[in-house]
Amino acid sequence: MVLKFAPTLLILAALTGCSAMFVPVISDPAKKLINAESAYDKQQRPIPAEKLIREAIQIYQQENNQLGLAEAYRQYGLARSNPKCNIFGRKCCMGKNYKQLSIEERTMIQTQLSMGMKPAAIA
Repeated sequence: MVLKFAPTLLILAALTGCSAMFVPVISDPAKKLINAESAYDKQQRPIPAEKLIREAIQIYQQENNQLGLAEAYRQYGLARSNPKCNIFGRKCCMGKNYKQLSIEERTMIQTQLSMGMKPAAIA
């Protein structure tokens, strides 16, 4: 009798360990970010969220889409700071102290980005 259900139990056990189970495969980076937000904010599933955000970042880098890349990094920051879901619970390489940019500094950065400068050149 137990052997009758063994294959089903084996498949269920394998799928239970899969953190990205039921995450749809999509190629649009904007939709990946929407799904990532849902994964970390509503479902508390940080591993699939990180995967989707990293995939979106990679696509935006290949397309040289600066606005999309900025949105992906913004989502990454929101995910890391979300108190509901301590996404990527690993050590962070950023320092503990930071200075918030003034409106003038943010305007200057936005102007430089719109003129086609690369973020690395601005930093």
